Amino acid sequence: MKRPGRHAASTAWQDTIAWTVDIMPPLDVLMVWHAYMLNPRDFLEDCIRLGKMSFWRTGLPWAIVNSSIDHRTFEYTPPSEAAANFSMQTGLQWDSNHDSPCKSLNCSQCEAHVIVPWQQENPQIGSIDHPFEYCDGFGDENFKAVCNNCGVTITHEKLRVEKFRRDVQRLVTGCFPMPGTILDTTGVPEDRDEDHRGPSFPNNLIRLVIRGPLRNLVDLAQNPSASMFMVRDFLGETLADEEKVQKALHGAASKPDTEERIAIRKMMSRYWDNSSPFALDLVGAVIRQGTFIQKMDNIDWIHSPALESTMNRLITKYIYFFRIISENRTEMAVPTLDVDLAWHTHQLSPYKYFTYSTRHAGGWFINHDDKVSETKLTTAFQWTSKQYQRITGGQVYSECTCWYCEAIRESHNGGFFKSSSTSQAQKRGDQLHMRKDINRDPLKSPHISTHNAVHPVDNPLERPDGRELAALKLQWKYEKAMRRIRRRSTKSVLTRGGSGDSGAKRLSIIPSSTDKAGESPYAATAIVWGLPLAMALYIPFAVDPGINTHLYPCSPACMSMGIGAPGNCVASTCTAEVAAGGCGWDADGGGACGDGGGGCGGCGGE
Repeated sequence: MKRPGRHAASTAWQDTIAWTVDIMPPLDVLMVWHAYMLNPRDFLEDCIRLGKMSFWRTGLPWAIVNSSIDHRTFEYTPPSEAAANFSMQTGLQWDSNHDSPCKSLNCSQCEAHVIVPWQQENPQIGSIDHPFEYCDGFGDENFKAVCNNCGVTITHEKLRVEKFRRDVQRLVTGCFPMPGTILDTTGVPEDRDEDHRGPSFPNNLIRLVIRGPLRNLVDLAQNPSASMFMVRDFLGETLADEEKVQKALHGAASKPDTEERIAIRKMMSRYWDNSSPFALDLVGAVIRQGTFIQKMDNIDWIHSPALESTMNRLITKYIYFFRIISENRTEMAVPTLDVDLAWHTHQLSPYKYFTYSTRHAGGWFINHDDKVSETKLTTAFQWTSKQYQRITGGQVYSECTCWYCEAIRESHNGGFFKSSSTSQAQKRGDQLHMRKDINRDPLKSPHISTHNAVHPVDNPLERPDGRELAALKLQWKYEKAMRRIRRRSTKSVLTRGGSGDSGAKRLSIIPSSTDKAGESPYAATAIVWGLPLAMALYIPFAVDPGINTHLYPCSPACMSMGIGAPGNCVASTCTAEVAAGGCGWDADGGGACGDGGGGCGGCGGE
């Protein structure tokens, strides 16, 4: 039997970090670390590549974090020694507001140091639709800085090319694997094998076949106009050359197979809109995660007198949810907010989560996808709700009475012929309106978790009117459900007595298209940037309205999928076979052609 190599054996790493309160990082660093670990495959890959397996093995030091929180104010207050140690180790201030307003970069062409501002001091404001289009600080989408040494204009795109060039150089000179080439399609690390066809294919292709012309292409000193689009096109041309592919595969074949095509796209996904040393854009990850945290704050379980029983209940739901994922590898499972809280908590102990996942999912490392299109999210949520109902004998998945959750339940419970579990689920769903512990405010209910919802800006199937159409179809389901519930409630009042005040009260809490106060059940008021935002049609599966899509180098709420756009397929990597697996959520789609792969709880996807 072949012994596992260093990559495959890395998840058995035993060394841990002995965290103490005096070496804890600031709260903003914890926030980024938290969002990072909620992309478990990316976090594992980076820890392997960067030699940080003790960091991965240890996970979030819960006891130390807890001891650093004031239990009356909930403020994070580690001792002063922590601030001193952090500043000494990093050269940065504990409070990032006191850090320098500028950042030092190396010129991507001449390597000279260039000092650039994070933001312009007096930026020119653009139009209402694009207010930040003239902002060119490092933290802006249209960053530009001129190197005083060579005169080249540095942009985010050139920094991405430089990142790719450095990674190619490290591969060629030190056999350091390219990003996206360590984990196989099940999400577990796989060692590079000269004769193996799999995730290491991009490494072999670059190192054995195209390293010379590829390095020349991305050398900004020789080719100042280099871009990741050029890299994509060059790789596409290479993959169309059967002789070159055959050389990379040591004569085993003249065309890459499905896993090898996926590996190319996974590698490229590490560079689209991402010049950081990490596998994903952590800025967007933090912003998206912030929407989940805001919803947790709105629900306010932490102040609930029934907190312990609530946590026990959601853990039970999470166990069922994980079973749904494990038994349906080609489908995408979407959590409710309470299930997602348990799932997030589990992932913050990476080693334990990896062990649990591979043990209960047949060797698969279940990913937690960071980007899913809105319409796919709601379709998958409907499927998940139905599966949960089936395996629990009629339990309600989303214990929420908003119009959306009623419509989801009606979509798979409203048929004429019903099984016993369907009848039980319909009865329990109707009874939610009578329960005192159910909050009728849709912004304070644990329904669909959508912090990873994004809008594909250039996919004709995902235009805004597609989202509106999906909502309209669900509205019809909701009205149907309300008519049925009111009929049943009226019949109950007439047959069981319930006359007078009690009967009227029972009927009054059943919503209709317009209640007595003239308020629509579809409306809601969200707090966006500290101000109320009234929405005539609240769509729970839509991108959070508080996310500004033009404020960051990479939009946290959008992804590009059109022809010629970042993230689209490298030519010769997107065939029907790959699209059925790699671009979906059965394998690592790698952020190309599809949803970013993996969905919310698929057995694959990045």
